[in-house]
Amino acid sequence: MEQIKELTKQLISNSFKELMQKYPFEKITIKMITDAAHIIRPTFYNHFHDKYELVEWIFEDEIINKIRDDIKTGGLNVVKIMTSALAEDMDYYKKLFEVHGQNNFTEIFEDKFTELLFDVVKEMDLAFPELDITKEEIARFYAMQISAFVKFYIQSNGKMNMEKAEGLFSYFMTHSIIEMFIY
Repeated sequence: MEQIKELTKQLISNSFKELMQKYPFEKITIKMITDAAHIIRPTFYNHFHDKYELVEWIFEDEIINKIRDDIKTGGLNVVKIMTSALAEDMDYYKKLFEVHGQNNFTEIFEDKFTELLFDVVKEMDLAFPELDITKEEIARFYAMQISAFVKFYIQSNGKMNMEKAEGLFSYFMTHSIIEMFIY
C-alpha cells in the first residue's frame, strides 16, 4: 500500500513539473495537475493539501532527504547533492524561485534547510558560547545563505558549472568578505 502511495505522489509530481514547463506557477490549478496525471481530484487531496504542499514534498523528496541521508552516513556533500539535483531540473527550480508572495519557494527552501541544519547542530555544543545566538538562529542563517547561493547558481543560466558552484560555495562559507579584497 505504501508503495502505491509513493507511486501516486510521484505521478502527481511529474505531472506538476511538466505543467511548470508550459505555464507560470500561479496559473497551474489542481484540476490541471489531476488531468495531466489522469487521476481524480480527491486522489490529489488524499496526498496533498494544495500545490504549495506538493512543491514542498518534491523539494524534500528530491533534495532534502538525499542530503539528510548523506549527513547520517557521515558525508558532507550538501552542495554536490544539491547542485546535481538542481541540474536535473534547473528550469523547474528556476521558475519556483520566481514565485513571490505567500508560501513562495524561497520560504519553503529556507524552512526545510533550517530544519535539516538544526537536526545536525541541536546536539552539538556551541564553539563560542559567549555569542548571543541560538542554534535555531544559526541554522536559519546558514539556510538563508544556502538558499541565496542556490538562487544565484540557478540564475547564472548555465554560466556556472557544478564544479565551479561547489568551489565558490565552499570558498564563501569558509572565508569572510574582507578576505576577498585587498585594501
